[in-house]
Amino acid sequence: MQYQLKQYGIIVKGMVVDSYFSTGYRGKTYYYADIAYRYNKLNYKQTVGNYYHTYKYHDSVQVLCSSNDPEIFEIIDHKPALNIKY
Repeated sequence: MQYQLKQYGIIVKGMVVDSYFSTGYRGKTYYYADIAYRYNKLNYKQTVGNYYHTYKYHDSVQVLCSSNDPEIFEIIDHKPALNIKY
């Protein structure tokens, strides 16, 4: 994976299109986010673990994806849709 991103990596803009959770064994909660991005006129949607509930609906992300295989990706930057400070 790292080889693909290092050799063929290209940065594209993406967005969080969904965030959700599921409850597993012994009541443990698992958080996920769906990230959508576009490369070479094709749309991609990937699910990532969102363990600290970092990614929220409509947040912007920068995705490093492989131009050789765009489903190989890594989120390299994140910008919240709402600038709320708690």
